[in-house]
Amino acid sequence: MSTTFQLVNPPASLPDWYPPVDAERPNEYPLRFVELDMLIGAMTAIGVVDGHISESDFIAPGARIEPEKCQLISRALRRFATEEIPSDLFSTLERRWNAVQVRFRSEVAARGEVVISGLESFPYDNKALRRVLLHWGAFNAIAADNSGYRVRDSDGTKKF
Repeated sequence: MSTTFQLVNPPASLPDWYPPVDAERPNEYPLRFVELDMLIGAMTAIGVVDGHISESDFIAPGARIEPEKCQLISRALRRFATEEIPSDLFSTLERRWNAVQVRFRSEVAARGEVVISGLESFPYDNKALRRVLLHWGAFNAIAADNSGYRVRDSDGTKKF
C-alpha cells in the first residue's frame, strides 16, 4: 500500500535546492505505507503529530494538509539540518519500521501470498535517516508556500 502527497497549487518550478522524489512528477511525494508510518513516528516523537496535527490527517481519504501545518512540520524537521538524529529517536523509528514489516509479512503469509520485495528491515543509518527527514521537511516548506498538499493513493484517486 502506498500514498502520494500532491501540492495543491504546484509552482511553475521547484527551488534548485529541492530534488523531487520523482522527476517525472515533481509536485508529488510518493511514499509506501511503511515510509509514511516512519515519518508519522518521527513527527510524533518530536511533538508535531498529536500536539498540532493528528495522524489521521495523513491517511484520511482526500485529506488536505493546510499550509500552517506544513510550516509546523518543516520547522520541526529543519532542526536536523544542524543536529544529529538522537539515538533514542533512531531506535524508536527502527523498531517502528521493523514492527510494521513483521505485521505485513504475517498478513501476506496468512493469505498464502509471496512477496519478493518491499519488506526489508530498516534501511537507514543515521545519516540517511537525517536526509529523509530533511527532505520531507523541505517538501512541507514548499507546500506551505503553495496552499498545502492533498493525500492521494498510489493510483491517483483520493481513497485508501
